[in-house]
Order: sequence, then structure tokens, then C-alpha cells
Amino acid sequence: MSSPRVGMLIGTGPTAMKTSLALSLAKGLCQRGAFVEIFFYGDGLHNTETGVSVKNIMRDVEQVASMGASLSVCVNMAKNRGIVANNIAKHVKIESLISFSSILSDSDCVVAVNP
Repeated sequence: MSSPRVGMLIGTGPTAMKTSLALSLAKGLCQRGAFVEIFFYGDGLHNTETGVSVKNIMRDVEQVASMGASLSVCVNMAKNRGIVANNIAKHVKIESLISFSSILSDSDCVVAVNP
């Protein structure tokens, strides 16, 4: 039996409690052998910016990535918010919403965390 695939959409910023909970969930799922794909959208992009120190969010993002999760941000949202590639954590890919639609179709379960 293959590992479960879990897609996550995180649209909350680094100060939101939901963000910490979502990243903790992602770590727990990875520890249990699930393949986790996280797509950061809207305010969620700020969780991937280097230098984010709120609630150790960057540490959590890097831990999830080191556990094998796939992390990406929306290219259009990044452009609209002035976020450039060299300001994003090294394990995070910049992708289009088409990538998120693939996450939706390929996942066994999807968790959306929005404001």
C-alpha cells in the first residue's frame, strides 16, 4: 500500500495560530509516512520569506521541508506582494495555480487553512 498523499493550502500569515497548527499537522503527517504537499497562497506566502521570526514559523517551514514535504508558493501572489525568489526559503518552489490543481487532484485528502 502506498503512502497517503495530503495536500494543504495555507492562506494564513505567520502571526495566525492556524498557521502553527497547520505546520504541526504537516510534521505529524510526515512522521507517520504521509507525503505532504503544501501550497502557500495569499498571506500564507509570508511564512516562506527568509527572516520571518514570528513564532518560529521559518523553523517549522524548514522542518517540514526536511521531513520530505513539498512546499510551493503562488507565483502571481508573490509578484503582487513584491516577494522575489531570493527572499523565499530555499526548499520552497515558486509555481502557478496549475500546480495547486495538481495537488488537489493527486491528494487523498486536502486541508485548507484560511483566515
